[in-house]
Amino acid sequence: MTSASTASPDGPAVPDSKAVATAIKLHDRYVKRLPGGRRAQLANLRLDGINLGGRRLDEIDFTGSSLVDARLEKSVLCFANFFGADLTRARLNGADLTRADLRGACFRGADLSGANMTQSDIREAVLVRAGPGGASDSEYSQDAAKHGSDLSGLRAHGADLTAARIGNSFAVRADFTGAQMRGVSFQGADLGDVPRRVEICSAGAVG
Repeated sequence: MTSASTASPDGPAVPDSKAVATAIKLHDRYVKRLPGGRRAQLANLRLDGINLGGRRLDEIDFTGSSLVDARLEKSVLCFANFFGADLTRARLNGADLTRADLRGACFRGADLSGANMTQSDIREAVLVRAGPGGASDSEYSQDAAKHGSDLSGLRAHGADLTAARIGNSFAVRADFTGAQMRGVSFQGADLGDVPRRVEICSAGAVG
């Protein structure tokens, strides 16, 4: 996004709210293949709490952006780029993340219940479900920073991860109850105490 934004020495820049609204409006035209449409480039911006629920956001670029507490429930995010984004406590329940780039993203406490993550890329992920006390999860959080995506406290009940790329993942206490995982490759993954009530047809073996 080429519009004005306030630089921040501590991370993503704070964008002009009107510029963001304009970018989203033009992106909607882009998705619908209407004249004047333009793909939204919202990389490296502080967008905490933004409400984009139920929108068509195919191919949108959120690389490196902060989306803490963002509302993206039931949004269409096919081919979206969340590389290195912070989605802490984001509401993504029912969202379509088909073939989205989720590498290096932080999903701590996010809600992905019922989300479609078919062929999404979350390789090198750390899938840790927060414990009651929380203190015991600190070591896993450190591993998250080392390996890539941090999904601490993730709720993925009923999510569709068909053919998702989750190789070399660290999945201690992650809860995929009712999730569909046909064709998922967990080769080299540590599933720890992950609940087994999932559909894993033709999934890669776990060591």
